[in-house]
Amino acid sequence: MIDSEILRGIFYSGFDVLCDWQTLDELEVLIKEGAINYDKERAFSKDDYFKTLDRIKVIDGLGPQGKGHMALKEIAKNYLEKLNKKALFEFHLVGMHPDVVADDRTMIIECGNTDPAGVLILLVEKNTSFVGVLPYPIDEDKDLVLHKFSRGLNFLDYKDWKLSKLRKTFRRTKK
Repeated sequence: MIDSEILRGIFYSGFDVLCDWQTLDELEVLIKEGAINYDKERAFSKDDYFKTLDRIKVIDGLGPQGKGHMALKEIAKNYLEKLNKKALFEFHLVGMHPDVVADDRTMIIECGNTDPAGVLILLVEKNTSFVGVLPYPIDEDKDLVLHKFSRGLNFLDYKDWKLSKLRKTFRRTKK
C-alpha cells in the first residue's frame, strides 16, 4: 500500500527539502479512499536515462532546467510517442505549465521534483486521463518508473466536499 513516505520518494525523488507533507498526507488518504487511483509502470531503463542524458545539450541562461530534467522530459515525450500521442512541452493548462502534455490533453507528465498539489489541480481538467510523475532515478533504481494518478470513483465527492468545506470556513470568518 502507498503511504506519504513512498509519495515523498515519488514527488521529491527521495529528497524532502521543502517537502509539502500536508499535501502528501492528503494524497495518501485520497488514494486509500478511492478518490484518486494510483498505478505505476516501467517507463524506460536507467541506462536509457543516462544515454539520453549524454545526448542532451543545455544552454546556460535559459531557465532552471538542467540536463537531468531535460532528459526526463525527452523520456516522457518518447513514452507518449509510443502511445501514438504527440508531446507538447510546458503547455499552459489550468493555470500551470506541466512539463509534458499529450496534444489531446489526456496525459500529463511532470518530471523530476514536482509539487504534489499539481496532481490535484491537473486532475480537475476534464480531458485528463492521468497525471504522471517521472522522478529522477536514485542509485538503487534499475528502471525509470512512471507513477500515474487518475480520478477515482470518489473524486467528484472529494472535490464537492473540499469546496463546501472552504465555503463554510469563509462564511464563518466573514461574520
